[in-house]
Amino acid sequence: MKLIKKGNCLLILSLVILFPVSICYGGAVEEPPANLTGQEAIYDYRDTGLESNSGAYFLVDVGVVPGGSLLHHNDVLEVKVKHLETEQEYTLLPDACTNFLGLNAQSWAVFLRPSSWMFQGTWRFTMLYKDSDGYKHKQFVDAVPGPAVFPPVPSDIEIVKTGGYITISWSAIGNPFPQPGQPKEYDYRIRIYPDGICPVNCPILYNPYEMTVSSYCLIPESYVGKIRLENRRVIITPPPYPTYLYSRGTKEFILE
Repeated sequence: MKLIKKGNCLLILSLVILFPVSICYGGAVEEPPANLTGQEAIYDYRDTGLESNSGAYFLVDVGVVPGGSLLHHNDVLEVKVKHLETEQEYTLLPDACTNFLGLNAQSWAVFLRPSSWMFQGTWRFTMLYKDSDGYKHKQFVDAVPGPAVFPPVPSDIEIVKTGGYITISWSAIGNPFPQPGQPKEYDYRIRIYPDGICPVNCPILYNPYEMTVSSYCLIPESYVGKIRLENRRVIITPPPYPTYLYSRGTKEFILE
């Protein structure tokens, strides 16, 4: 990675790998999944610059949005996920951000070392929460993983600080704008964290002649914090409910 201005260091990302657990939700009132959104089970390779938590993961996560009987994120008692075919079950951990991309959502996730069985079957998320009267409620929603694809992490990164703003670019792995009638295969993302907790997406600009992607937003030169770059492969999950997901190769570092 070529840095035009010195003073950058690598972000230390703390990832927790959990072991299967069994949880009982007896006595809770079952409801439709009104507060669960964005469920996914995907391949996620992370390069954080720290050997202990960089590498390949299988990410299983779901978003929780307050509403109805769920008044606050802190009323969620627990979120778990079960792989229905193998009955492997895990407890998810909440993210510190409760306004993910401005959507008033909190991500609950578990990072697992990938295995072939994880890319098949159905993952069921179950949330237990309490209302203002202390009664327990339960919701569940399913996610079907798509085919196993493994995009590389961003490489040949250049960071240019000039004219009061920062431009970030790296090598593309494919055209994010397919020909008419062809499915989309590639996508890219840049995220910054102005408050150190919640991300903001930055649009990207694709250069087909140099096969690069670059930031297309005004990142001030004074920005200090985490930068997250993503190479994304588009996945269409199997019928009967095809959904677009993304396998990711990501690079994270700190700008100072």
